[in-house]
Amino acid sequence: MKKILSFTILATVILNLPPIFTHAEEKLNKDLMEIINEFVPPNSILVSPKEPKSTKPYQFYDFNQDGLEEIIITFEIKAKVQPNPSQYGVIVLRKENERWEKTWETQTQGVGLDYSGVADITGDGIKEYLFGVTVGASGGNKLEIFKWNNNSLKMIAEVPYHMMELLSNKKVGIAVWQRYITDTYFVDVLKWNGEKLVLDEELYSSYYPVIEKFYKDKISKMDAWFYWYTLADAQIKANLFAKARDSIQKGTTLAKQLSLPDAVENFEKLSDKLENQQVPFLELLMTHSLKYYEVQNIKIENDSGQQRIFSINDGFQERVLRKVVHWLNNSSRVNGTTEVSLEKPSNKLTLKTVNDEVITIEPAYKCVLENKRKTCTAKDGELIISENSHKVQIKSQSLYDWLVVGWRKELNGPTKEELLEEALFTRYLYILGPSYSDFFMCPKIQIEPIDGDSRRHLIFASALSYSGHHGGDYDKLTFSVRDSNLEGLKVTNVKIKKHISQEESQKQCRKFD
Repeated sequence: MKKILSFTILATVILNLPPIFTHAEEKLNKDLMEIINEFVPPNSILVSPKEPKSTKPYQFYDFNQDGLEEIIITFEIKAKVQPNPSQYGVIVLRKENERWEKTWETQTQGVGLDYSGVADITGDGIKEYLFGVTVGASGGNKLEIFKWNNNSLKMIAEVPYHMMELLSNKKVGIAVWQRYITDTYFVDVLKWNGEKLVLDEELYSSYYPVIEKFYKDKISKMDAWFYWYTLADAQIKANLFAKARDSIQKGTTLAKQLSLPDAVENFEKLSDKLENQQVPFLELLMTHSLKYYEVQNIKIENDSGQQRIFSINDGFQERVLRKVVHWLNNSSRVNGTTEVSLEKPSNKLTLKTVNDEVITIEPAYKCVLENKRKTCTAKDGELIISENSHKVQIKSQSLYDWLVVGWRKELNGPTKEELLEEALFTRYLYILGPSYSDFFMCPKIQIEPIDGDSRRHLIFASALSYSGHHGGDYDKLTFSVRDSNLEGLKVTNVKIKKHISQEESQKQCRKFD
């Protein structure tokens, strides 16, 4: 009987727990709504944005970094005469001396609230507020970006768009789609440069596959000139000039078949833009501005018939391309006359760009004619680069040594040392806890014995945030660990450096000198 009574009491307690939490949640929501209703216009209704999905009419973010979150409220004031546009507004409330105060408000006319959210556009560690209102079906949307300044929000950018995508959760890139005709769009990928939003070439190149898939799907259903036109525009922005040339040709043919002179003229203007955009490889080399992602593959062959190909589409082989481009950008030009290149050099590198340019790199030779006999010897550290009929002689000892010998030693996967380094880093990262789980890109470990004792070690570890690879804007984690079989593990000096420079991120990931 006692057992039955105990079970009954326990069951009663358990069954009555959910209503307790429900009442608490209801009271919290009631208190919040009382605060909100005190400040929103009396003739307004709360409204959720279309994006990000599942966003409520109120959001919370600590703009002034004082430990207390501000409240962001979005509302709509419907026009008295329908279907005229409504007024869409946003209010920010700040708590001061235990009282809520309205610190900022704005209103914009439109037919819908497309976006309301926060993102770190400027990369200073404090998120900006993004407010996107739909102007109309043809006009699309207007995005206003506000930065916190002196306990208020100040607009720093305004962007028209039909579709929009944020590309990172740190220093954010914004993919902006603006309608051309029907269901075609001109796409820009923008990033903050310290003063304003500008087109970012590297981020555009990484986002381009999304654009290409969109248009390939469209073209598979209807082969129309306007799809080729906007695709070619995207390919020019992504520096895919060979692909853009093909798209322009296909689109021009379709426009001519339909006798559309205006469309044909637009393709001609796009073709002129393409020709002006193309920068020869040798010019990029001389200005030290080659980009590894503009290299499609590298082929190495020697006079013994051995050869290897390294492609941008393979993760480990991409590291080889990065290395070669790094050496080229850090090479120096050899002044004076260009030394001769042999018809059949001992080693030859053929580099193919994404625009189907073909570049050859081979050792430079010094030839001497004695007694009607020609003798040629390679000039240590010097190379001849050829593009069509143009030749340039450069000096790069690292690239020269790699072309002669090093390429044959390249692995198709991580070395044992790299695997061990990753395993050790993962072990020590686990100790820090789940809040550091994003830091696993390009891990580095340095180990030193403590006082010469092989049983005790001091470990210095570092890695980049994986989320930064979307836009190239990384945070860097560094920490130290005392690892002893007598005292166990002790973690010290845990630091996160926000938004490191491109040079520092490349140095962290570089596997070569």
